[in-house]
Amino acid sequence: MENIYTGNFNETTTAPQLAPPFASTRDSRDDFAGGNILTRWRRRLIDGSEFRVQFYYDRTDRRQIIREARDTVDLNVQPRFGLGAAHDIIWGFDTRGTIDAMDNTSTVVPRAHWIWA
Repeated sequence: MENIYTGNFNETTTAPQLAPPFASTRDSRDDFAGGNILTRWRRRLIDGSEFRVQFYYDRTDRRQIIREARDTVDLNVQPRFGLGAAHDIIWGFDTRGTIDAMDNTSTVVPRAHWIWA
């Protein structure tokens, strides 16, 4: 499954400044684009156990006063096997990472973030 998008919007922004009149207003036409993909794979084994993998990727690019480009990746792995005739054991792990780039900002922002579960 996948999505791809692009578009734009008009925006009026007010930014503070140190000298009078202490604010400036700007009209702009801002663009955005991106896409994502989700894929799943499942394998059933002869003994009845199962192995599932899910992968997700997302890309977004927003060009406003501050330009942001972000990539997000998510991987989920989930094995399952039977324990006796009446029980199943399901375990697994999930990780999500994001890498971003921001322009026109004075804030120091980490470029990569990873979450493990």
